[in-house]
Amino acid sequence: MLEEISLLERKGEKMELVIYPDNKLNKVCEPIDFWKDNEDNILENKLFELLYRYGGIGLAAPQIGILKRAFVMDLMEENGSIITRAVFNPEILEKSDEMVETEEGCLSLPGIKIPIKRSRRIKVKYFDGVGKEIIEEFDGLASICAQHEIDHLGGKILLDYISPLRRNLAAGKIKKIKKGLLKLENEAREYNRL
Repeated sequence: MLEEISLLERKGEKMELVIYPDNKLNKVCEPIDFWKDNEDNILENKLFELLYRYGGIGLAAPQIGILKRAFVMDLMEENGSIITRAVFNPEILEKSDEMVETEEGCLSLPGIKIPIKRSRRIKVKYFDGVGKEIIEEFDGLASICAQHEIDHLGGKILLDYISPLRRNLAAGKIKKIKKGLLKLENEAREYNRL
């Protein structure tokens, strides 16, 4: 994996997002080996770099073509607290029975928003960038983001939560967006504010 990142950098190429329907998004990721896969925090740094470049709140390794169990998130909760985490080999230990439904988007599914019900709170065991084991509870937006990114690590994307008909419609929309024939909602909102 480090070889993939290093090769791109030596060629002067930037890593880019993997966009649906790329089959890397449907692959189950392998656990991180800290001594081999995150040497000098290269994977962590690349994930944060792309997260900030594309303006997301979470990004999983398969979204940049690396099939390893890693994700990053950087978000602000309703109470104003900032949560910035690099998460490796996550395992959900507990989920609350209380569910919340939110419209979720995904950097790998541009222009698509899907209402998803998820547990309001989760307890996760994971490792940080230096291999230290952490058990942490996430609530609200952090819980939703972590569950979304952990889905990616298991080869599951937002489209897996909807019917085949809606999935085909969404795939068509993504295809049009990729061709530049359809404006993203953000561009339309900016225009309407003028």
